Amino acid sequence: MACYFSNISGLVQARQAIAESEARYRSLFNSIDEGFCILQMIFDDDQKAIDYRYIELNPVFEEQTGMKDALGRTVRELVPTIEEFWFDIYGAVALTGVPTRFVDHAESMGRWFDVYAFRIGDPGERKVAVLFTDVTRRRQMEDALRQAHADAEHANRAKDDFLAMLGHELRNPLAPMLTALQLMQLRHGESRELAVLGRQVGHLTGLVDDLLDVSRITRGKIELRRRPVQLRDVVLPATELAGALLEQRRNQLDVQVPADGLVINADRARLAQVLSNLLTNASKYSDVGSRIVLTGERDGPLVRVTVTDEGVGIHPAMLSSVFEPFVQQPQSLERTHGGLGLGLAIVRSLVGAHDGMVRIESEGINRGSRFIVELPALDLEAADAPETREPGALVSQSGKGRRVLLVDDNADASLMLQIALEQVGYVIELAYDGPSALARAQSFQPAVILLDIGLPVMDGYEVAERLRSSPGTHRPVLVALTGYGQDSDRQRSREAGFDHHLVKPVDLEELERLLATTIRSADDRGASQ
Repeated sequence: MACYFSNISGLVQARQAIAESEARYRSLFNSIDEGFCILQMIFDDDQKAIDYRYIELNPVFEEQTGMKDALGRTVRELVPTIEEFWFDIYGAVALTGVPTRFVDHAESMGRWFDVYAFRIGDPGERKVAVLFTDVTRRRQMEDALRQAHADAEHANRAKDDFLAMLGHELRNPLAPMLTALQLMQLRHGESRELAVLGRQVGHLTGLVDDLLDVSRITRGKIELRRRPVQLRDVVLPATELAGALLEQRRNQLDVQVPADGLVINADRARLAQVLSNLLTNASKYSDVGSRIVLTGERDGPLVRVTVTDEGVGIHPAMLSSVFEPFVQQPQSLERTHGGLGLGLAIVRSLVGAHDGMVRIESEGINRGSRFIVELPALDLEAADAPETREPGALVSQSGKGRRVLLVDDNADASLMLQIALEQVGYVIELAYDGPSALARAQSFQPAVILLDIGLPVMDGYEVAERLRSSPGTHRPVLVALTGYGQDSDRQRSREAGFDHHLVKPVDLEELERLLATTIRSADDRGASQ
């Protein structure tokens, strides 16, 4: 009898290790939240994947796919309308061994899946493991967000179009009103009645400008022309802008800004608008005859501008919202204030566009307010000098018989401008629509054409394009004189061939200065040729 003994402890240990590994795999396989399956790919004779069989599934598979009793069955059995691209993707993984990650829509199943697929086993086995998650809900939310964003963009475009049209329609009647008012002032001098009219026309013009500005500025669609400027040179035009209200309410304005040493990189006109809005706000919310202080100082890397009033103050609950559009502090009927509640919103946006900050301080109701603007300082001694102009330019200039064609479908606006420009020597012809403008330009040969954009039959852009493309050597200066004043309108007028773009209601002095300058430049060019 022969006995053989063999030490099999190593084999037992190996089998135990395999069993433990399988147990860990099975535990992981059963516990993961994602769906997991192993596919046996099925190819035709041309090695094109045409189907696959589910040979292993984890418990979450059914929940993630909605497919029941899938084990051992092919996908074509379960979903006859399955899309072909699934076979192409998984077939490529089985053949090449290159894993892939993608998100796609199984339209036949009504679900979106985030998928990671990789080959397992020997290449010849043609097996693919798929780890996937049903992301339908997430995708629906993303689609909803995209749609909401698209809807918001559409609404913003519609709002901008509406505001542009509103501005045009409001500015059209303002233009002849302002021109007529300025003509009366030139003929008869200032009077109490004319002063009232001037203030109210200016107020209405400011409301229209604010309404359009807040849309452009808050959406970042305003172009700043920044250059080094002295703060003192901004204060004067700001006080002029707010001067009518300050005078009406008899406010005592105390300006404490040094003549130099406070240089900032700013758009002079827009920063003047900031300070004017703050002064106007201080006046509106202060008692008649009260004191308003505007100070400027250097604080390290900053220039600080402060506007302090002795007015109604700000309720603590309002401090965080005073710079929001259309917000005004609640007031009793005995103390109501005009405006749309846009001035401070414009202040915040413009200060931000200048890389600065604005804040408000108030100790409460009837304790006054202090608005503080901080802007980056420039370490420069000199700054660009402000533009200067002599008063009374309109009456001192002369058109010297130069021809101007005025094209506007608003007969009142045309008449008022005709009277004003003829007084200083210009020869004026009128046209009220696009075709008439083209005919008059050919026969009248004007040096300048003042052209409205919103014309009947043919708009001003098309008129300008036709004038610029017409043969001949005569090339008049084209000036858009229109109620459309958004940046996109100015860009479009440049593209159409306009040389200048003025927004109604235009100041007569500004218009006369532009006409004189452009005609002089045209004469100089002609003389040099």
